[in-house]
Amino acid sequence: MTLSKWLAQSHTKSDGGGEQLAVDVVTMHGAKGLEWDAVIIPSLQSQGNRSQSDLLYWLPLSTDDNEEAVLMAPMDAPGRKNPSPLVKLIKKADKHRQTYEALRLMYVATTRAKSDLLISAVIQPNQEGDFKPAQGTLLETVWPTLHAYFSHRTVTEDTAPSTDPEAASIEASPDQHLYRLPRDFQPDYAQALSWTPPFEIQQRAGEVEFNWAGTQARRSGTVLHQLLEVVGQTGIEALTEADLQRLIDSIPKRLRSAGTHQEALKKQTAQTESAFMGVLESPTGQWILSGGHRNAACEYPISGVLDGRLIQGVVDRTFIDQIGQRWIIDYKSGHHAGGDLEGFLEQEADRYREQLSIYRRLFAQLSAEPITTALYLPRHDRLKVVE
Repeated sequence: MTLSKWLAQSHTKSDGGGEQLAVDVVTMHGAKGLEWDAVIIPSLQSQGNRSQSDLLYWLPLSTDDNEEAVLMAPMDAPGRKNPSPLVKLIKKADKHRQTYEALRLMYVATTRAKSDLLISAVIQPNQEGDFKPAQGTLLETVWPTLHAYFSHRTVTEDTAPSTDPEAASIEASPDQHLYRLPRDFQPDYAQALSWTPPFEIQQRAGEVEFNWAGTQARRSGTVLHQLLEVVGQTGIEALTEADLQRLIDSIPKRLRSAGTHQEALKKQTAQTESAFMGVLESPTGQWILSGGHRNAACEYPISGVLDGRLIQGVVDRTFIDQIGQRWIIDYKSGHHAGGDLEGFLEQEADRYREQLSIYRRLFAQLSAEPITTALYLPRHDRLKVVE
């Protein structure tokens, strides 16, 4: 079918709504994001007017530290037969980039058609008599798929139209029209799974506000929890001097990340470091953070169903000791500056008894060993058992 006949049988919608055929002539770059009923892409065999030698070659690249850099090389001196290795490297990389760019352009151009796509090219045989597109042409991007449709239509002065059975089967070009689904199309899925949570999720209550605990104390407590978690994950026995120094050096950064202002940073760093070192030097702290316990874990998430509710929680430290007792320990990093420390500890025990009871019941669903719950106050080095 000739192009004129094809155009006569085709139609397109013009902006004015008239019956006259409307044709837009645009570049591939300008066609991005638009659509037409029919799209014609001519002269795919054409090559760009790119010079074989440039005054300066350059290659954008990223360094190992994600910095942007540019590799540059000047053109070779006149009379030099072979390009320098740096020029060859940049040319090779640029060739790959141009190949991908050509593929992208052809994808943009061919997908602008709603119903009909017509592409054309003029191919000259090479010295061996084969018909292949020149390198760097847009025809080269579609040649692996469409070479058979082009090859059987190539006619020279010395050859007649092909009688190859494969070529004959191609004569009846396949229907390449786009068939679109109806707007109201729905896939035939099986009946959707209807699921409703059978349990109400109980949200974990927020931390209780204490008279002695201001914003800065909370930030210091958060960082202290992080440090104890790092030590507890491997066990205090595995903590080297270098590891300890790195943790101490990280305290200011951790406090800044938690929101500590520069004015309070020095004081909070000293308090946090003092509390941290007190735990590491204390027999109680060393026992809690020991790597010799069974099933030891820090910041351990646990969930389960209690009284018809789905309960979720995170335990600061848990392990099974040498006599088979499960310990559940919640860190409380605040500091009681007043008198009657024992009375304060009893108040804390009453305040967190319900929370520790929930942890006890959740762990009881997992195993049968006896369980002890306790609060640990690092700044006082006190372990308060809560029954």
